[in-house]
Amino acid sequence: MRKKIKILIISLSILIASSISITFGILFSINTPSARYGCGLVYDESVNKLILFGGGFQDSSSYTYYGDTWIYDPIPNLWSEIFPQQHPTARSSHSMAYDPIAQKIILFGGIDINDNWIDDTWIFDSRTQVWTQIYPDNHPSYRGSASIFYDPQAQKVILFGGYRSIGGHLDDTWAFDYSTNNWTNLNPSIRPTGRYGAPMVYDPINQRGFMFGGRTSSITDETWVYYYSNNTWAELTMLTKPPNRYWESLTYDDTVQRIILFGGSDGTGEGLDDTWTYNPFTNQWTQELPSSSPVNRLFASFVNIPGTGKSILFGGSRDVNTCLGDTWSYIYNSNGWNKLK
Repeated sequence: MRKKIKILIISLSILIASSISITFGILFSINTPSARYGCGLVYDESVNKLILFGGGFQDSSSYTYYGDTWIYDPIPNLWSEIFPQQHPTARSSHSMAYDPIAQKIILFGGIDINDNWIDDTWIFDSRTQVWTQIYPDNHPSYRGSASIFYDPQAQKVILFGGYRSIGGHLDDTWAFDYSTNNWTNLNPSIRPTGRYGAPMVYDPINQRGFMFGGRTSSITDETWVYYYSNNTWAELTMLTKPPNRYWESLTYDDTVQRIILFGGSDGTGEGLDDTWTYNPFTNQWTQELPSSSPVNRLFASFVNIPGTGKSILFGGSRDVNTCLGDTWSYIYNSNGWNKLK
């Protein structure tokens, strides 16, 4: 009888361990994030994992915002939720970037469940799994859906534009320096018109930030680049480019030196499902035609895993009433999308 009880206890322990683990004293469970749009997702090279925070959910009868933190390990294809004691308030449309020098993730702004636009700055350390709010003397005004990227030459996070109900479409450019924990308004003399939903990535070939599309008073198909070295913006011209859109997904694949774009919204109510790539050597956009792809969506998160040729896409919203919680990978060399979760 005692032997049977012992076996039962061991079996239960294995079962519990398979779904719940403890790391750095923080409880986390193995699952997948719920369907959502507008979450922050970055790759943290200090732990070789993707970090996700927050996002929103909406259907025909309700909407909500999340304040949860998730880790995605691409090797076993595993999502794990962690539960830090302190974390940013639940929100969507916030901006997140990874600083490899500081080995920290920087989060700014967003919108909360009470429709309040936010102007706070948080730091996440993936190694200790701790969120810390900082209080810089200077910082951008409250906003959501701002463009953000990390500039390794400047060793700063660059943020542009965004939207808020009072003030509308914003057109300011800011830099965050982790070493001083402060934001600086760069105030370039020439800049894009105010906009939101225009993702940015760093183009290492030309040492510049790269931004496509966005929503101003209309939906655009503009390609803009930003050079921190001389604090200038410039619009690129080209014959072929993706059609007008905002809230598309954008990432840079270092193995093939291409910028990859997927989906977005053209304002008709339902998301797009096309895949485009930009060649920074030739200044040309090319539409890719993979045999299969994720269903149409907007406001999904898209992050490249450096050195692997693989980019990970999560979630988004198919339309105003249909949120998604699936995980996909895109590999440029095979021009293939694969559903992972």
